[in-house]
Amino acid sequence: MNSAKTIKLLIKQAKYAENIRNYQEAEILWRSVIKQKPDHVLAYVRLAKLLSYQNKTEAALTVYQQALLIEPSVQIYTDLGVWLLDIQKLEDAIAAFRQVIALEPNGDNEYIYRMLATALIQQGKLDEALAICHQVIELNYHLQTCLITGQAIYDKQGFFSVMNAFSQFAAKVQPKPISGLYYGLSNYILFHYSDRNDEAIAAFQEALRLNPGHQYAAQALNKLQHKSHDR
Repeated sequence: MNSAKTIKLLIKQAKYAENIRNYQEAEILWRSVIKQKPDHVLAYVRLAKLLSYQNKTEAALTVYQQALLIEPSVQIYTDLGVWLLDIQKLEDAIAAFRQVIALEPNGDNEYIYRMLATALIQQGKLDEALAICHQVIELNYHLQTCLITGQAIYDKQGFFSVMNAFSQFAAKVQPKPISGLYYGLSNYILFHYSDRNDEAIAAFQEALRLNPGHQYAAQALNKLQHKSHDR
């Protein structure tokens, strides 16, 4: 059997072993692919994921690094960053996400900005997470990234701090889309802080000031005000 057919067969066997969760056998097979073809980047990535599933953290990191030497791609850095975030290796996760942004500087990958902000928030670096929001808000309204950052600011610094942050966003871009941040903040307050209806009302009102046609905000505000009056 020639080399190409051997590699194809090994890959098929490795994927099958993965599917039945025979990770030890799959690991052996992916290493065999790499031995046959040392620049087979897919084999490195699949092997790294297998090692991560088995909590072989240092080995997985080494294999990811080998894959990146062959192909420093957005997808590999993304996979690496998400895994590192999941296992709370926050500095390394942040570095991986920043590499993705360096490879795609136009700001289209909202998921990466959101993951980067999440890692920074978990480190307690709210100012850096907020700086990320300022970078991307002008590009294409990464509202989810800014909303999770705003929620963290609310938790740590309070209502006026997050309202100030959101007002800065509204000053930089068309204000109508920013109304969604205030709407999201209101719902967050209601869900997590049931005794702070006045703050939720104020956030709903700001959403409607920026976007008077925000139907969901209007309905939620009306319901909440009636509930407050009934008490």
